[in-house]
Amino acid sequence: MKHAYALVRDHLKVAKERSKCTYDMRVLARSTRLVTGCIILTQENLQGTKWRRKFSGPFLVTKAIGPVNVMV
Repeated sequence: MKHAYALVRDHLKVAKERSKCTYDMRVLARSTRLVTGCIILTQENLQGTKWRRKFSGPFLVTKAIGPVNVMV
């Protein structure tokens, strides 16, 4: 029985490390700061048919108002 618990503990440790790695990659991808001079795409309203374009642009960021809001 002790061997089974040790085996499960080892598998849970590997799964925890894998989940942390995946979570950290997602957090780093979202934490990009938009600064003046960046070129971005903007997401359009997705109501309607599935064949519509989802993004428009590219646009040049002229002023960063806050961490989320920018002037293009």
